[in-house]
Amino acid sequence: MKKISLIVSLALVLGGFFAGAASAQVGPWHYIAEHNDKCIDIESASTANGAKVQVYGCHGGDNQRIESRSVGGGWFELVADHSDKCIEVPNHSSDTGKFLEQADCDGGTNQHWAKIPVPLSGGLIQLQNRHSDLCMQAETRGWPFYRTDDLYQTNCGNNDAQYFEEERADCGNGTCEIFDGENQFNCPEDCIFGGGGGPPPSCGNGFCNSGETCSSCPLDCGTCPPPVLFCGDGLCDTSSENCSSCPSDCGLCGPGCGDGFCDFDEDCTTCPQDCGLSRCQVF
Repeated sequence: MKKISLIVSLALVLGGFFAGAASAQVGPWHYIAEHNDKCIDIESASTANGAKVQVYGCHGGDNQRIESRSVGGGWFELVADHSDKCIEVPNHSSDTGKFLEQADCDGGTNQHWAKIPVPLSGGLIQLQNRHSDLCMQAETRGWPFYRTDDLYQTNCGNNDAQYFEEERADCGNGTCEIFDGENQFNCPEDCIFGGGGGPPPSCGNGFCNSGETCSSCPLDCGTCPPPVLFCGDGLCDTSSENCSSCPSDCGLCGPGCGDGFCDFDEDCTTCPQDCGLSRCQVF
């Protein structure tokens, strides 16, 4: 158990924002196997206890949308969106090779998973079971001609069949939903911005970093205050400026201005003496 605590502590230090492991994680998410680009999936979209957990071609169905519910201490329940059931190691088994199933969420440690960041992977994680200290894996097993994509638990190791990409199921809607757990690693489509004056790559991490402003990243730096208008700013503020008081912004008064008549080519801005300044003021 000390080994588990050490690994989880290291994960929280290294992971943090890196893979979203330290957040409360609202979902749903897709968990995509690194070795074959398939999604964690409840077979046949079953809602029954004991249904098989596998990886399958990603199709966006509710049986591939997995909620990640924090239970504290860096542990999570992985809950299928369509059935509201937890992915678990059946019978609290500690055996390697034990296939995973879904079952009613009951708070058992066999339903708790830690998200261990894979170093230098750009955000991949391993999913380690709290009860058994073993990792989730999917790959070819047994006889060379026997292949399965069923998920099972085995010793944690340097194996891309244990590596998963955690991607928001709603990723791709054009909004970096930082309060729902999106970041530039699990949803680069929404949270990494290109050039052309768009927000910098760190925008959306909750910190107003160097190079970010209220204009380039209001998510982190807040909404910009309204501009302070003054004579010489290039804008003719008709509530307080005119050709007499601020010709640099409002232009010079016309040649007929001052004759006591508001001509057709004059107004309160170009000739307040004749047309009256009060007509420009906004109340």
